[in-house]
Amino acid sequence: MLNTSLGFEHRTISQVVYFKGQGLHSGRLTDLIISPATAGDGINFYRTDNNQASSIKVHVLNVSNTDLCTMIGSSDNVVGTIEHLMGTLAYFGINNANISVSGPEVPIMDGSGAKFVEEIKKVGTRKLGRKRVYFKAKKPFSFEENGRVVKVEPSSDLTVSCSVDYPSFIGKEEAYVSLNQVGFEKFLSARTFCHLQEIEKMKSVGLALGGSLDNALVVDGYKGVINPEGLRFENEFVYHKILDFVGDMCLFPAPIIGHFTLVKSGHAMHSKFMLELLKHRFEYLTPVMEDD
Repeated sequence: MLNTSLGFEHRTISQVVYFKGQGLHSGRLTDLIISPATAGDGINFYRTDNNQASSIKVHVLNVSNTDLCTMIGSSDNVVGTIEHLMGTLAYFGINNANISVSGPEVPIMDGSGAKFVEEIKKVGTRKLGRKRVYFKAKKPFSFEENGRVVKVEPSSDLTVSCSVDYPSFIGKEEAYVSLNQVGFEKFLSARTFCHLQEIEKMKSVGLALGGSLDNALVVDGYKGVINPEGLRFENEFVYHKILDFVGDMCLFPAPIIGHFTLVKSGHAMHSKFMLELLKHRFEYLTPVMEDD
């Protein structure tokens, strides 16, 4: 995915930027450093805490787990909860970067992309003087499973329609965005969320150990959210789902121009959709250079 307002160019962060925060699922306090890279490097993660020399390339073929987050890597050399950071990098058009992390998970910060946006804006980005290949959807492709859907179809613009339906206070929500400057700003600050009734179950299997009201919206059945400040804006839940999707789609080898439809989707669906589309890319996608 990318911010279409910026064009199809190789771009990196202009200076090193540093973050520190707790992992949502691991609960570990983690340092994260984003450094510039050169055109064609892509985005690569490096674990600095376990003596792993090999990088972990951001690519759908490297996805190893999709339980409530997207994790890449294998064995002990993994990094999870990358989706909010990846969605933020897409907003800035950053498609080449080296990211060092001192633990198994990207810090959750406030549960959205807002803190990442704030710090990256301070240092800015740099064009790398090279055009980037992208894809155009040439006919509809859909992946469906148990009433969940991820679909792409031809369109002159990069757009996303998303709908969710929860038997709780969230209920049914729908949103539509164009992935340009204005569209990204609608969802980047939407926070991750969970249901109060599920927290103990998640913690029993080693998930959400670092979760709190500072980094997640918590929904109490049909009563509402228990966060004192309430929602940041209307339909924050469905907008967060779009942030997750945009971040996950950064793992596809190149951006796709088309209209995406999401129905009750999540990290596992995003990964399965990309893997199936990758297998059939010559049938459903047309590769393009911006100069063409």
